[in-house]
Amino acid sequence: MKEVIVQGIRRASFSSEAGMGSAAMAHSAAKSDPIQEGIVALLEPFVDTICVCTITALALLSSGVWSDGDVQGVDLTARAFASVMGPAGEWIVTITVTMFAFSTLISWSYYGEQGVTYVFGEKGIPAYRYIFVGFVFLGAIAKLSVVLNISDGVYGLLAIPNMIACFLLMPVVKKTLVEYKRKLGSGEIKRID
Repeated sequence: MKEVIVQGIRRASFSSEAGMGSAAMAHSAAKSDPIQEGIVALLEPFVDTICVCTITALALLSSGVWSDGDVQGVDLTARAFASVMGPAGEWIVTITVTMFAFSTLISWSYYGEQGVTYVFGEKGIPAYRYIFVGFVFLGAIAKLSVVLNISDGVYGLLAIPNMIACFLLMPVVKKTLVEYKRKLGSGEIKRID
């Protein structure tokens, strides 16, 4: 049971990026109010982890394909959806996973470029792009377990400075939230219902 919980936490953090600080790079590019953008950012892990992962888990459990034991991962999910929807179920899972993989490549490419630009300036971007494409290639040919172990390790390393920064920036966040509530109460900011 412990291993199932640990694995669930690993995959949930991997899919939602919650606590990693990576999504903040994308949200910082938004032109809206920082608090409103933060509220939007809070919804993402909920939708991803609670809605999408719960639907997937319910599909796996209710279909009974998990008891076969001969398939794992996305193949298991595709089989579960196919057991209810026929071949269309497999196609839905295939298209969804492909879109997730492609959007993940785009977002992590952006995050990496932002980090490289911050540390090395614009001159570091061409080298980063070559390195990024090289790692995409290596990830495509490496064993899945190796890729997941490396990803989990890097994610753990990402979480450490992010948690420290969150702790150190709490007073700034509190001050900004108090100011936002004041503006919301006075009508300076429209309430979104």
